[in-house]
Amino acid sequence: MTKELFITIPVPITENHAFFYRKGMKILNKRGKEWMKNAEDSMRQAMEEQGWQTVENEKVIVELWHYWPDRRIRDCSNSLKLLCDSIQNAGIVNNDRWLLCRQQDFSVDRDNPRLEMRIRRFSDG
Repeated sequence: MTKELFITIPVPITENHAFFYRKGMKILNKRGKEWMKNAEDSMRQAMEEQGWQTVENEKVIVELWHYWPDRRIRDCSNSLKLLCDSIQNAGIVNNDRWLLCRQQDFSVDRDNPRLEMRIRRFSDG
């Protein structure tokens, strides 16, 4: 099994744009579902190409580099819920409670907005 997994996905949408509320329940909207499906497909492909096996019941570090499409003010942590759920759904970990997400940096890349991730077991760090 590889020790590190490198993944690049589209910039995550924020929780504000991914959910709606009905009768007090938080429900994932169409845009949120589409983003998650695309992200999970990219993650599964990276896992296969890089030889990553699902980590079970062990801490995993997820380092994040955000490249925004413009200079609008954004909150890096406002997209973590969708991202962590996608990491679990893709099979990188068996439960997203084991993820230790670390915001490394952010900048603007108008030509190629994205989120870059470096994922590794906590014990290997």
